[in-house]
Amino acid sequence: MWIACLGSLLLIILAFEGVVSHGKWWRAFLITICVIVSWILGINRLLPLQNSYPEAMTGQVARYAIEKFSQSTKTRYVFLIQGSSVTARGLNGDLLQKSLKDQGVSATVIQLSLDGANHVERLEILKEFVEGLSKSAKASLLRSKVVFFQEVEAGYDRSPFNHVESNQFTDRTLAYINVRNLPEITRWFFARYGLKEIVQRRGLVGTLVTHEIFNVLRVGYFQRLEHNKPLGITPGYTPNEERRSDFHPEGTLPPTVDLSHLKKEEKFFQKSRSNSV
Repeated sequence: MWIACLGSLLLIILAFEGVVSHGKWWRAFLITICVIVSWILGINRLLPLQNSYPEAMTGQVARYAIEKFSQSTKTRYVFLIQGSSVTARGLNGDLLQKSLKDQGVSATVIQLSLDGANHVERLEILKEFVEGLSKSAKASLLRSKVVFFQEVEAGYDRSPFNHVESNQFTDRTLAYINVRNLPEITRWFFARYGLKEIVQRRGLVGTLVTHEIFNVLRVGYFQRLEHNKPLGITPGYTPNEERRSDFHPEGTLPPTVDLSHLKKEEKFFQKSRSNSV
C-alpha cells in the first residue's frame, strides 16, 4: 500500500515540477487539489468500490433485503430495522411481519441487522440497500410510510467504531471505511472523542486513515474482483443454534432491567461527552 501511496505522490511532484520551479506554489497546490478531487470522482465512477468487496457482509445483508423488498407486495408500512447482534439474533423480522399481518397491519419488515456491526457498518448496509433498489422498488418505498428502528445498545452506542481495530484490512472493515462515509466518520469521531483525544486514539485514527487511503488508491482492486462466483446473501435474522436450558421465551419482558453494573461506565461516558462538547 505504501508503495502505491509513494508512487502517486512522486508522480504528482514530477508533473508539477515545472510549475513549482517558477515559484508559483499556490498554483501547484491548486492543481494538486484538482487532481485529487478528479481522481476520487473518476475512480468511484470507473471502479466502483462495491465490486472490490463482492463477498463483504454489508453487501450480503443488503442484497438479501433488496431481494425480499423487491419480491414483496405493496404495503402501507415499511419497517426498516437496523442493528447488530441484539436484533440479528433476537428479533425475527419475518415473524414480526406475519404477526402484523394477522393483526390487520399492512407492513413489510426489512431487517438490516448484522452481528458485531458498528454504526458505520450499519450506515453502509443502509446505503447499499437503498442504492441497490430498482426504480420501481424505490418508487414503492417512497409511496409507503417508512418506520425506521435503530437498535440502541450501550456498548456499541458509546463507540461508533467497534471492531475496527480488531478487524483491520479485512473485506468487512474495508467495505465500510470509505470516502463516501468519511463525513459521518469524521463527525462521529469528534462527537465521541473530541479534538484533545486524537493522540490518545492515534491507533484508531491511523487505522481509519490507512483504510481510507487504501480504498481511494484502489490497492489490489483487480485482484479482489469476482466474476464467476455468484454473490451470496445473508438474512438480517440468524437465530441462535444454542440456548441456555433455563431460557424460556414466554410472556413479556420485565418492565425494568438491572443496569447497576453499568453505572461506572455510564459516568465515564457522560464525562467524556462533556469534555468533547
